[in-house]
Amino acid sequence: VRFRAVCGTGFRAPSIDQLFNPEYGNDDLEAERSVGWDAGLEWSPSRSVKGSLSWYLTEYDNLIAWFDADGDPSTWDDGSYENISSAETEGVDLSVDARIKAVSLGLTGSLLRTRDDQGEQLLRRPETRWGARLGFSPADRVTLSLNANRVGERKDWGDVTLHSYTLVNLSGTFRVSGAVELQGRVENLTDEEYEHA
Repeated sequence: VRFRAVCGTGFRAPSIDQLFNPEYGNDDLEAERSVGWDAGLEWSPSRSVKGSLSWYLTEYDNLIAWFDADGDPSTWDDGSYENISSAETEGVDLSVDARIKAVSLGLTGSLLRTRDDQGEQLLRRPETRWGARLGFSPADRVTLSLNANRVGERKDWGDVTLHSYTLVNLSGTFRVSGAVELQGRVENLTDEEYEHA
C-alpha cells in the first residue's frame, strides 16, 4: 500500500491573442492563479493487480474564460475573454489494472465537480468519464487491444448540452523482428457521432 499527497501552485498569464485581438481581446485581463491539492492511495496485492484511488481539488483566482454576451454559440462577434473571480474543480479518479497470463484488463473512472463564483458549473467539463481496456497476447509477437472510453454530458453556451458519447478503438501489433513492428489501429469502431467543443 502506498499513500501520496501533493500540493502545488499555478500561474497562467493571458495570451497576446486574449489581450489584444481586435475582435475579442480584453487588455484588462489579469493573470490566472491556482492552488491545487492531490491525495491518493495505491494498492498492489500482487504483481499482477494494481488499484489506485485519487482525490484532487484546484482553486482558481481570476480564471480566464470565454464569455458570450448574448449566450448564442452561433454568434461569436459579441464575446470576449473575461476573468472569473474564483472557481474550483474537485474530482475523484479510480483505476484498476490486472494481468492474467496472456490477458490484461484495465478500468478507469472519474467524477468531477466544478463551480464558478456564482455557484454555476463550469462549461465544457464533463462530470463523468470512464474507460475499459482489454489486452490479449495470443503469441509472443502478437498483441491485440480493445478499449472503450465514455465521456459524459457537458454544458455549453446558450443553455446547450453536449451529449455524452462512447468511443471504441481496436489496435494490434505484430513484431516482425527485434527492431521491426507492424501496427494497425481502427478508431471509433462503432462509428459513434460525437463532437469536441
